[in-house]
Amino acid sequence: MVDNSWPDQQRFRWHLAFAEALPVGRDLTPSYHRICVELLQIAISKSNTWPAIARDTTVDLINRVSAFHRRQERDEAALHDASALGEAAWLVAE
Repeated sequence: MVDNSWPDQQRFRWHLAFAEALPVGRDLTPSYHRICVELLQIAISKSNTWPAIARDTTVDLINRVSAFHRRQERDEAALHDASALGEAAWLVAE
């Protein structure tokens, strides 16, 4: 996990080291979906700090996007729907 206490050089460039460590030619789709689910769960774990008026709706939307990633779908229509749900979650959270 990226930590704000890391030096700027490490904190702002960790993604480059991560990308360089990835194996070439390997299908990383399952890993991508697992990472997304974990990040979404981290977001939900902070939901008690969100305004109550939007909390339930936002958590529901995040859970629906998480369900898409748990299924590891490759369907473009399902990806589009999950993306739209993600955008809606951000709008509600704002």
